[in-house]
Amino acid sequence: NVSAIVQCGLGSVLVSWNPAVDASQFRVELESESTGAVTSCNSTNTQCSFAHLPCGERFNLSVVALKDGCQSQPSSDLFISTAPCTPQGVNGTVDCVTNSAWVSWDVDNGAESYTVLAVGDDGYNSTCSSSNSTCNVPDLGCGKRYTFHVSASNAACVSPPSSSFQLETAPCALSSIVVVAECHSSVITVKWQRAGSGKSLYIVTAEDQDYSRLSCNSSVSSCNLTNVQCDKEYTVIVAASANQCSSLRSPPYKIKT
Repeated sequence: NVSAIVQCGLGSVLVSWNPAVDASQFRVELESESTGAVTSCNSTNTQCSFAHLPCGERFNLSVVALKDGCQSQPSSDLFISTAPCTPQGVNGTVDCVTNSAWVSWDVDNGAESYTVLAVGDDGYNSTCSSSNSTCNVPDLGCGKRYTFHVSASNAACVSPPSSSFQLETAPCALSSIVVVAECHSSVITVKWQRAGSGKSLYIVTAEDQDYSRLSCNSSVSSCNLTNVQCDKEYTVIVAASANQCSSLRSPPYKIKT
């Protein structure tokens, strides 16, 4: 009746058993499946513990009873696993079309599955799970910054989370814009509602009847088009971009100077 309790956060194992008649001492042995190294501890009662075991290891555990220089046959084999190691090599990219994120990491032998958690700057979160080295996190909001980390798990334990990284999803489409051209002015002011809470760059483009273009860029919610010509009709649009993703354009707005 040998049993073992893995204390995941401490990297330790507590082993216990029923006593053998007339035994004066017991020895517990842990043999690493990967290296063959044997770690042992001795006890005069029915418990023994191992501390500071390496993460991501699987061990063969056995107990023998000792008396007067002799030892019993070992107990039946018992296999235990320590907590998986913290995932390394974590990285990710945004899928601009579906507004999901592909996350990858280095596979560790001590892990049976992986879970990716994405937490948005608005508190919204999304997860995915995988048994290999990639996972697609679905249903991310547009125009938001998410913090990602990966945890590994086995039958007994969950690893500490990996180091985090951040991604910004594709901007939201702009529904409408406001365009103001004051009389006898060479400036057109364009305003819009910011697309989400991310750090998008907004690109304003104005085109006249002769297909001449003016443009300005802004990271806030307004921009001034300069060098505007008199007696022209301009068609103005705004598009947002964030990292490699671009939003749909705003509806066109026509204005005469």
